[in-house]
Amino acid sequence: MSIEQSNIDHDQLFKKLLDIFFLEFIALFLPQMLAYIEPGSLKPVDKETFSKLLQEIGARNIADVLVEAKFKDEDSSFLIHVENQSSSQTNFGERMFGYWTRLMDRHKRKVYPIVIFSHDTPLTKEPNVYIISFPDREINRFEYTTVQLNQLKWQDYLNKPNPVASALMSKMQVAPAERVQVKLECIKMLLGLGLSRRKTGFVATFVDTYLELNATEEQRFEAGLDEILPKRERKKLVEIMNSWQRRALQKGLEQGLEQGLEQGLERGRQAGEADLVVELLTYRFGTLTDVVIAQIGNLAEPQLKELAKALFGFAGPADLTTWLAGNVPE
Repeated sequence: MSIEQSNIDHDQLFKKLLDIFFLEFIALFLPQMLAYIEPGSLKPVDKETFSKLLQEIGARNIADVLVEAKFKDEDSSFLIHVENQSSSQTNFGERMFGYWTRLMDRHKRKVYPIVIFSHDTPLTKEPNVYIISFPDREINRFEYTTVQLNQLKWQDYLNKPNPVASALMSKMQVAPAERVQVKLECIKMLLGLGLSRRKTGFVATFVDTYLELNATEEQRFEAGLDEILPKRERKKLVEIMNSWQRRALQKGLEQGLEQGLEQGLERGRQAGEADLVVELLTYRFGTLTDVVIAQIGNLAEPQLKELAKALFGFAGPADLTTWLAGNVPE
């Protein structure tokens, strides 16, 4: 029984990163903007309003971040729209232009468009402009700011103590031989920032997701971590990460129960919880085989709860295989 690798839910991870560290993101990649933003004025725009707008244009609504900011020493404000794009798309500029025009029309304010390109390949530079033209003239030229991670060198961010840098170095240009070093540098920077346990746990989990090491690399990482942290501090870091994951799990279980209640006879609570456990396991280890999904679906509700509690303690897919072997009804 094997577990195959799948695409990580980039959108949710990046959205969470921006939700927690939006100002730090601006400070890292658009420091010039801080010169005209009123300190402390940043606030998220109502998500329901934004969701309705995206539905109008048939767009997905899970990745976008829309934040209101006030101009310094002025009564007016503007919007900052950040879109994470985890794949290269031919007509992406047109979509960004569609967002921008509708946001401008809906809110009657200036909109600053930003795109984070987080895909690993292709390595070619993504465009930052969408042009509407005719043979005899250019009608419109729409430009947006881009942060293309696979064009950035992680070494350039080592001396920029910022939680967003600590997280995103894991998605920049990282050669295979540099993976262990980069992960160590990310953790080293993170621990020097003095963040809360919650924030530290999230960033560490973000890095762990994108720099998942093989067995040989893990040994080198552990040895390097010994040089960075005393044993007691290493234990504390693991506890912080596990604490963050448990809170995320609990939130997910609550949402799954609510979903199950809403869908009632259509799905039922047990099926809803089974789907949630599959989703969490997929997030940790990659796409599950049909056989594994079926086995989880056959678990009784108490077993599903036990698996939900145990899954973040699994060191790897083999632990899931062992757990299922001892708990799936024959």
